[in-house]
Amino acid sequence: MADLRRAWHQHIDFGLSKPAFYSLMYGEARSGQLSTAGREAIAMLRRLITRIGEAGLLRMSVDRATRMVHANAMGVVLSLLALPPAERDLELPAMALEHVLRTIITGDAPAPDGTVPGRAVALREALRRYGTSSLSPAESVLLTEWLDRITNAT
Repeated sequence: MADLRRAWHQHIDFGLSKPAFYSLMYGEARSGQLSTAGREAIAMLRRLITRIGEAGLLRMSVDRATRMVHANAMGVVLSLLALPPAERDLELPAMALEHVLRTIITGDAPAPDGTVPGRAVALREALRRYGTSSLSPAESVLLTEWLDRITNAT
């Protein structure tokens, strides 16, 4: 969680301190045409969120949580950049982060019994990392589909 918080603040600081470069990375979104730097940033974010998912702390899939965090961070930066510096609400990034975390995270620590989506995310990530050698390829695909459906039911 600390790494995700740190990454959020670094993203915001980068965007506000280098607005021209940030706009090149994210400002003109076109379907399927994110810059290489933007793709690398999303991949790093996904790795952070995967660790949270492996701990059973996510309310939704890693993919959905990654998209939610990324979209909110971009939205905060681009919204602030659209305003003159004197008009920017610099408390907005921290408030937005807390809102996003309340949406994607089950709590500060995994509960002993866990939530169904949290457990499904943890199992999905464990299977992705360690594989399912005891299942046939068709069974693996079906299990993955079920887990994805459970984790994205929220």
